[in-house]
Amino acid sequence: MGEPRRGGLALAAVLCACLAQRAWGGEPRVAMVSPPTAQPMRARWDHLRSALRRDGVRLPLPQIRQRKRNVLILMSDTGGGHRASALALKAAMEELHPNRLNVTIVDMYASCSSLPFRWLPQMYRRLAKRPLQWRLTVHLFADFKPVRWFMEQWIFMSSASGLRHCLRDSAPEIVVSMHAMTSIYPMHALRRLGGGRRRIPVVTVVTDLTTVHPAWFDKHVDVCFVASEEAAALARAKGLKPSQLRMYGLPIHPMFGRKPISKAPLRRRIGATPNKPLVLLVGGGDGVGGLGRLAETVATELAARFPGNVQLMVVCGKNEQVRAELAAKRWEGIDVHVRGFVQPMCDYMAASDCVITKAGPGTVMEAASQGLPVMLSGYLPPQEAGNVDCVVRGGFGAYSRKPHVIAKTVAMWLANPKMLATMSVKAKQAARPQAVYAIAQDICNMLPAQQPSTPNFALSAP
Repeated sequence: MGEPRRGGLALAAVLCACLAQRAWGGEPRVAMVSPPTAQPMRARWDHLRSALRRDGVRLPLPQIRQRKRNVLILMSDTGGGHRASALALKAAMEELHPNRLNVTIVDMYASCSSLPFRWLPQMYRRLAKRPLQWRLTVHLFADFKPVRWFMEQWIFMSSASGLRHCLRDSAPEIVVSMHAMTSIYPMHALRRLGGGRRRIPVVTVVTDLTTVHPAWFDKHVDVCFVASEEAAALARAKGLKPSQLRMYGLPIHPMFGRKPISKAPLRRRIGATPNKPLVLLVGGGDGVGGLGRLAETVATELAARFPGNVQLMVVCGKNEQVRAELAAKRWEGIDVHVRGFVQPMCDYMAASDCVITKAGPGTVMEAASQGLPVMLSGYLPPQEAGNVDCVVRGGFGAYSRKPHVIAKTVAMWLANPKMLATMSVKAKQAARPQAVYAIAQDICNMLPAQQPSTPNFALSAP
């Protein structure tokens, strides 16, 4: 589109010169202009301007348009947290550098791999409901080097062609890996595309808090961002140098770092009663877990302890079956609000007094940023085990898998406002809501020097 338009403008300028010269009674003089491929675009434009100026035609200088820099984020939808972290990083980068970046998020397995790895997100959702099988799978991949080597080779053969096409199409100037199983493969593909040499920087943003799978770490990355000292220690044990590591915290969406407004208007916004304490029950973006039974147990306990004076907000995520069942149920002694997948989650958290959720790292840090006491109802071993310790030892939550214990604990918190206030303070102390900006800025600083800008040949005022 751009080249024919520029050529048309240049031709129109030449014709105007000819008509003007004829109107003034002379013979038109048109300088010979070099073919388009003979000299750079700006030089051709200057040459044309000089030729037309001799005929009394003045053209304005072209506006210089800075081209957007391409950033590719690779992740996999194995759990809602990886995409949420990728979206958080993209939002922070675009906020820091508006209209200067073209950030693309790609699910490497769903978009670039062949079967069976193309089904990895669906396979994860099934395994996540069976913690013992999941633990065995992770254990085999992490601790048995022959198994890990075989899987890495299989994944690379399955993804190599699609990943190279993805890299060619997106033309990134930097690649960001935000999943344990997307770290090493882009480096192989970039070396293949570069004739044996990788010319594009690759960084890893670890989205686990403390218990981190070793597949996250590859000593050939340019920079690795970690969220805790435990993760940094494991990275050093896997061969990364201190100069490669940066520790800011977990990337959560910039909206969680903004000053919240009072709870009453937020409760109205999300459809809750403004003057009643609100308990938030989050089932996760994928809807994994026994959410229905837990919601009924908590609602029954709160209705018995605080009849008509407390409300429960249940966020079911993508679990449409549970959402429909809970929405159709008649509740007595308590207002129960049932939602599916909601956005923005920061409004729901800021409107609540405490949250019940599983120990996903993103959800834990989002709740901490809003000063929410956290009641953990489960975790996915082994990578989420450390998140339980983070909450319990941090003094801003508790953990139990038993619905009746969870219900009684939350009821005890609501009956003790001073305890809730103390836990809220400790939650904010554990939060690092500005970490995403530090990560985003470091990544932007790693972009190669700006390439020659492209002129915008739309005529401007002289």
